[in-house]
Amino acid sequence: MHIEALTANSELEGLVDLCQLPSDDLYNPALQFFGIKRAGKLIAVIGLESYESVALLRSLAVLPDYRGLGLARRLVSFMEVQAAQQGVQELYLLTTTASNFFRALAYQLTERSQAPDCIQQTAQLIGLCPASALLLRKQLPIRTG
Repeated sequence: MHIEALTANSELEGLVDLCQLPSDDLYNPALQFFGIKRAGKLIAVIGLESYESVALLRSLAVLPDYRGLGLARRLVSFMEVQAAQQGVQELYLLTTTASNFFRALAYQLTERSQAPDCIQQTAQLIGLCPASALLLRKQLPIRTG
């Protein structure tokens, strides 16, 4: 199972919806998605919403039958490398259920007011995610060469 670039479509939207994540803005052309398919079926996805040196990691979703196999960890690691290669220095994300997962990957709890304005103005922070969602942040290593 390899990670491949995806275009937002009904299959991606269905997976995100099934995992009870916001999907109202998935068709925003500024979003990048990558995923894992098995037998031609999308089983895991992750998205990135970039703003120069910062980005919002989003829409991490894995079909229930495929959880516990390390797919989410693979997707996050892959996306961190992709983001760093694009010049992103800080990743942010919102979560209501996966803060322990992301904290184990070195993401730190951050106050929403501490996020850059471009992150605060995303649809996710403005209203798609509930106010109870936690904001986490990770400083990415600077990539050279």
